[in-house]
Amino acid sequence: MERVLVGTIVASMVERIGESELITGFITIQIDEDEYVQLDVGSYTEYDTLDEGNKVRVEVDSLGETGILYAKKITLLHGLS
Repeated sequence: MERVLVGTIVASMVERIGESELITGFITIQIDEDEYVQLDVGSYTEYDTLDEGNKVRVEVDSLGETGILYAKKITLLHGLS
């Protein structure tokens, strides 16, 4: 189930796996006043930013039938607050 979410990154915990270039972790974005979505982030994720406070557009997909959402692409939205 592919979809697009727009919101502000309010939490980001992403780290490198050992000495490799691979990353793993998650971000949480606030998409509405009372709605937050946690998304897995990994080496498969294309991103402009993972920094908290940035407004972003995120292409999201689910991991099979698990219900886990992962970020495919995170695009920084300039000029938006």
